[in-house]
Amino acid sequence: MLVLLLWGVAGLGVALAAETGAQPAAATPAPAGVTAAPAQPAPVQPASTSDDEVVRQYRERIRIRPGDTIAVRLKEDDEVKYDGEVSAAGLIPLPYLGNFTIAGKTAKEVEQALRVALERDLYTHATPSVLIVKRAPRSVSVFGAVPRPGRVAFPAAGDLTMIDAVTAVDGLTSWADAHGAYILRTGPDGSRTKVPADIAKAYEALDGPANLPLSDNDVLFVPSAGTGSRVLSAAPVEIIISGEVTNPGVVSFPPGEKPTFVRAIFRAGNFTQYAKTSSVRLVRYNQDGTRTTKTVDAKRIIQDGYMDEDFELFAGDMIIVDEKNIVFK
Repeated sequence: MLVLLLWGVAGLGVALAAETGAQPAAATPAPAGVTAAPAQPAPVQPASTSDDEVVRQYRERIRIRPGDTIAVRLKEDDEVKYDGEVSAAGLIPLPYLGNFTIAGKTAKEVEQALRVALERDLYTHATPSVLIVKRAPRSVSVFGAVPRPGRVAFPAAGDLTMIDAVTAVDGLTSWADAHGAYILRTGPDGSRTKVPADIAKAYEALDGPANLPLSDNDVLFVPSAGTGSRVLSAAPVEIIISGEVTNPGVVSFPPGEKPTFVRAIFRAGNFTQYAKTSSVRLVRYNQDGTRTTKTVDAKRIIQDGYMDEDFELFAGDMIIVDEKNIVFK
């Protein structure tokens, strides 16, 4: 038990040093002319900090995060305990209390919250104890218009930039707004700040200031592109065409090819003989959820040769080709 306690205190010292940037004290050089004895490894602890102080700082300063391994005990009842990881939602299961939220709190704050919950209806007096047994790897979350949203771990050594995180989730989708991303960052007091992030600009200079460094537990959100937004994506751009074309359905443009109205019509096999080409409808859904409809004179552009009036399409656009009125005589 004594060995375990000593090991635990030393481990807390190492963890606290890693979290706060504290460095171990440097060794004192031997006097000139004196052969120094081989150096012996010593426990790493923050300089000028006692073991009790290490434990206190760790309990009061380090906030629990999803993936951390936690040990919970209740002095008054051996049945109330938990040993395991904090869920992705920041919860742990406890007898009588069910799923209990602990992520974002320090060990001391969790103990206080547990004491209040247990003494409300169950115990006259409750003395819970919470220990962070093992810290989860640092990570960020990437959500929104990306192919594989989820958590991205920091490298074992070094930092993680915004482009690193985007690359880890396979880049952006064809409907991503590369200019309108943002980072949600949680402060030590639990408050959240929103940091604008321009992914398109970051790609222009990977070592430039636009490629923002990320912090542990940051959330990078990539919104969908609005009308006219340019995107950076390895995914094809898909356009929907319905009505009087030879092959109605989804038309796909590979990365690097500019999707235009005329090209989309030709990829769908051109118009049928019954198509009302003078008034083709283009339906577009904007970022705010509104719907706009534009009437296009495809006959003028394609049949009369006004190709300078061809225009670019965007992912999710829908072309509707109605049937022309046929008069039988």
